[in-house]
Amino acid sequence: MTGVQTCALPIYNTSYAASLTVLPLAVTGVTFYPAAVMAGATAPFTIYLNGPAPAGASIALVSSNPSALQVAASAPVAAGANSVTVNATALSVPSQATASVTASYNASSAQGSVTINPIRLGGFLLSPNTVTGGTSVTGSVYLSSNAPTGGLNVTISSSNNSLVPVTSPVTVPAGAATATFSIPTLAVGSYTQITLTASYNGGSMAENLQLAPPLPFLQSVSFNPSTVSSGTQATGTVTLTTPPQVIGAIVSLTSTLGWLANVPLTVTVQPGATSVTFPVPIKTIPRSEEHTSELQSLRHL
Repeated sequence: MTGVQTCALPIYNTSYAASLTVLPLAVTGVTFYPAAVMAGATAPFTIYLNGPAPAGASIALVSSNPSALQVAASAPVAAGANSVTVNATALSVPSQATASVTASYNASSAQGSVTINPIRLGGFLLSPNTVTGGTSVTGSVYLSSNAPTGGLNVTISSSNNSLVPVTSPVTVPAGAATATFSIPTLAVGSYTQITLTASYNGGSMAENLQLAPPLPFLQSVSFNPSTVSSGTQATGTVTLTTPPQVIGAIVSLTSTLGWLANVPLTVTVQPGATSVTFPVPIKTIPRSEEHTSELQSLRHL
């Protein structure tokens, strides 16, 4: 009820008048707290009234930017309450955005604004950073805030897709701020560095991945000829499964008849090679002896 009511009281032929102004229930303010939220987060706001609400009161709500801030069409107010708190939802935005909510009741209205910050890529990690080619790597992406409804897609790219093929994008599910994924790699013949890059919403982060060739293992040891006369010389050959890298491989040798065949204590297979040969002088003896030299271990790679 709106207006001025007048009441006159006659007292001894004299009357006095008093005025009473009745204001209608109205919206007096809308306040967001906090005043800034991340995309995907809840954006709570409070609507204030100038008096207690009657039973069944409902306040109409409108967002100025529905693509950035989602709000219900109306908010019921409990009977007798002077305010009501409502949760809006901040949606995914490419850059910082501002949105306001207008609350209306009984031809009155008030407006409040909130700032929505975009979700950014917060981190990108590979574990481990060095692997033998042909094994998998685990990648992890981190966001600055939880992903909104529907999740978010982070693009992953490789500087050498033939050696480290990646499946893009990686989806961070709704309500989560991180996602892990497996990255396959292919075998390489030498140490190779690959750069992987994660990108989202204009931001990117890179990680280097080192692919190593397979470790060399002992494949065989042989002598040519395999039968020799005393006082002559044989040639020994050590063969590895793959060529060593950078500094080569030092192989330890022992002989079952060291007093007869002069086998070196070590031989070195050079980087890029798979074998090395070495002389084996045989001492002169009065009768024939069979001599065997066995490869014992890799000392250094």
